[in-house]
Amino acid sequence: MKNINSILFGLTLLIFNSCQVKKSENQIYPEFTYEKIEEITLTEYNTELNTILNDDSIIELFSKYFNNSNNYFRNDLIERIGVKPKYFIKFKTEKENLELTIYPTLNKNKVEIGFFRTLKLNENKNVYRKYNRFYINSKILNLIESEMK
Repeated sequence: MKNINSILFGLTLLIFNSCQVKKSENQIYPEFTYEKIEEITLTEYNTELNTILNDDSIIELFSKYFNNSNNYFRNDLIERIGVKPKYFIKFKTEKENLELTIYPTLNKNKVEIGFFRTLKLNENKNVYRKYNRFYINSKILNLIESEMK
């Protein structure tokens, strides 16, 4: 009887947690120096087709796009809609890399971008990676698609 009660309690908790709707959350932006990008790798999610960009003029276009504050929706809250990504972008510099995942949204003017950020837990160098998201103007898709041809 004890086992049945434990199983029922566990199932009740599972059902309750799965029915809860996660509320909106604030956007978090990566701390990255876009001006120092040396190479960009674009990957299409469905085909896994990679395009490597190391032309300075193209890299500058991406750098300017991500540095332009008008391309962000800073006052919006992230609404998770559970869709598969469309593209991956990897920015490489001499000292660091930034990997972004681009998701479509219901709003055609913006796309959602996700990335992992490493956070320190304490002085003993215990770290974990947290997944963060932010919105950016959907015109980034035009830039990506023009370079993937």
